[in-house]
Amino acid sequence: MRGEAAEIRIAGLPHRLRNAAVLGRIEASARRRHDRVETAHQGQCALATIAEIDGERRTLAPEGWVSARDHSWGVRPDVGVRIPDLAPDPMDGLVPKAMAIWNPLYFRKPDGSTYAFHQYYLSYSGPGFKHERVQGGYEYADGRREPLIGITPELRFDPRNKRLLGGEFRVQMADGSERRLTAEAISDTGFHLGAGLYHGFDGQHHGSWRGALHVEGEYFADCSTPESVARLNQFRDCIIRVHDHSTGATGWGNCQTYLIGDS
Repeated sequence: MRGEAAEIRIAGLPHRLRNAAVLGRIEASARRRHDRVETAHQGQCALATIAEIDGERRTLAPEGWVSARDHSWGVRPDVGVRIPDLAPDPMDGLVPKAMAIWNPLYFRKPDGSTYAFHQYYLSYSGPGFKHERVQGGYEYADGRREPLIGITPELRFDPRNKRLLGGEFRVQMADGSERRLTAEAISDTGFHLGAGLYHGFDGQHHGSWRGALHVEGEYFADCSTPESVARLNQFRDCIIRVHDHSTGATGWGNCQTYLIGDS
């Protein structure tokens, strides 16, 4: 019998950041599809944090572990079975090009000081139109924030499964400067959100009533195959390492991506 237990204490770095509401409307019907608010809270694991997995105890020390916590609430897409007479969401592949990025990062400078960064990027485009939305910026333990006003992602993806491999983020700041972040995927480790029914899985959706008790499981020997990605969908969290060329700092964090068309 497998067992897991943990006592995890988080030492937050920046103050909790509340992002602007993410709004979406269906063009044809003008009915609201989603309206949600997210907060991101980043930090590092505190000393003496203990995790036990299958009887093996591990210490999660702040020198080697970072964390990010996301809270989001409101009306969002694909909660429960879809309303049948709504037009499909653009992320269902009805636009020639689309890219979505959600990425909190925890940075450490060579002198040991730390700061955080968060970026959210959404773009739909095709012949004659482009819709783009960005938000985020740099965050510091004393409450200071340096907001961004633009993001230019230049990323590489595995053509077989749309997994992020690496690349650069050119970040335009509110003061007119530009900062360059070089990113690389640390490993193949990642999590497909479809396994939690996010944007659906085999016709099932989170938020659906399945009875007082519903237990089921699924096993994928290899989530990287195109066949697996077709079932799980390509929304995926992966761990990236990032170099901030402006400060010399190294950052780590979770990068969630979705891609339609070329990057």
